[in-house]
Amino acid sequence: MPPLSLVQLDPALVRELPKDLQAVGSLPAFGSREVVHTVWLELGIDHKVAPELQRKVLAFDWWVRNTDRLRGNTNLLWDTAHQSLVVIDHNLAFGNNFDAAEFIDHHVFADRWPALTHDLVEQAQHAQWLHGAMGAAATAFATAPEEWL
Repeated sequence: MPPLSLVQLDPALVRELPKDLQAVGSLPAFGSREVVHTVWLELGIDHKVAPELQRKVLAFDWWVRNTDRLRGNTNLLWDTAHQSLVVIDHNLAFGNNFDAAEFIDHHVFADRWPALTHDLVEQAQHAQWLHGAMGAAATAFATAPEEWL
């Protein structure tokens, strides 16, 4: 993921936006640094992403219930200079309307689902990896602005 930062638009700038864009508002939001030399990860180049990394993205999206990494809208970039994946756009994570069957049917890396769910060693490795994120999640919740909670 690109380095993240809190960003906030000046209210005067928001007022100058076209009416249909003013809903972005001026409350604190997440922003990320631009990653140059990237292209949208299309299905024609998804094979460039290592299978292990595909399974990690799939497992993470399942864990956070991110329903917005679809075959037709991957929300992934490919860094052509470094031949690496850039993961973006988690705004639909933690949603209340998660549909497991739909997730498995439509995720960009859904083909990796059997390898992820039928291999007990793989499951244990991913569980350990995700468990490691819990400390960071606790810190994020503890330090998040109150209006985000």
